[in-house]
Amino acid sequence: MRLVGGADYNDPMTFMQCYTTGDGNNPAFFSDAEYDELVNACKTEQDMTVRGENFAKAEKILTVDKCGISPVTYTYSNTLVSKTLKNVYINGAGGPSIEFRDAYVEE
Repeated sequence: MRLVGGADYNDPMTFMQCYTTGDGNNPAFFSDAEYDELVNACKTEQDMTVRGENFAKAEKILTVDKCGISPVTYTYSNTLVSKTLKNVYINGAGGPSIEFRDAYVEE
């Protein structure tokens, strides 16, 4: 099973939701009640520390304890931007990777 693509938005939920029981985007057909409970709790959790802890526990269940998925590769890119170029938006969460719409050169 190979999942290729990037995040729809900059939050762990963009991928963690996919592996909940019955989700239509669950390519591994992974199912675990504790994982589901942790991920679903993150949907409404206001405390970012608690939310992060819940995501970490869920990730451990998914990738270590139950091995629902096993990431084998990661991609990255380096972007070099001049100090004089301002308002360049570098997006790591899907969409255009670099946006110059509001960019300008400061002399």
